[in-house]
Amino acid sequence: RLTYDDIDYNLYIELISWMKKDKGDKPNMQGQIIKNLKAMMNEAYKREYHHNTKLREFVKPKEDVENIYLNMEELDRIYHLPLIGMAAKARDLFLLGCYTAMRFSDYSRLTHWDIDGDFLKKRTQKTGAVVTVPVHPRVREIIQKYNGAPKISQTLLNRYIKSVCQQAGIDEKIAVDTENGTVYYRKWEMVTSLPSFPAQYTPEK
Repeated sequence: RLTYDDIDYNLYIELISWMKKDKGDKPNMQGQIIKNLKAMMNEAYKREYHHNTKLREFVKPKEDVENIYLNMEELDRIYHLPLIGMAAKARDLFLLGCYTAMRFSDYSRLTHWDIDGDFLKKRTQKTGAVVTVPVHPRVREIIQKYNGAPKISQTLLNRYIKSVCQQAGIDEKIAVDTENGTVYYRKWEMVTSLPSFPAQYTPEK
């Protein structure tokens, strides 16, 4: 059982080693855990639960992530795929994100009430600010089709959209530099609704 005073640099080193070697966490995941730990310790410090300042020595691990983008021709190929069921919902929800440039938490909550003439107006969940973007014809079509955004979780969206992109022939070879050298992915493997690419697939050598 740990106390606040046990959270020192030695524990930090052990925690990083455990996440890296035992769990196989990437640097950015390690950094998120350290960030959360520091936030918890800082809040407890403000409430005078402890007087431990050793966490100032903790450095949040991070690495550059490889982001890819889809061009308009690729989006057209995705749009014209003859899909049904969850694959179709994932495709349509993904396109809403592409054509509005909103976060998943916002474009997944779109309704026909958010369309005002030629514009889409939505109060963002994260900041509370109202954003206004032009309504792409496909956005209007998708919202009319489902009477709002397609109902599918982000987990299922990310699971299905890779298969959708593979069916659309989005298989360009992408080189990714990692701490273990350069590895290669097919572009469809890297498509995600998340803000950065989570390397969770076995790359080609």
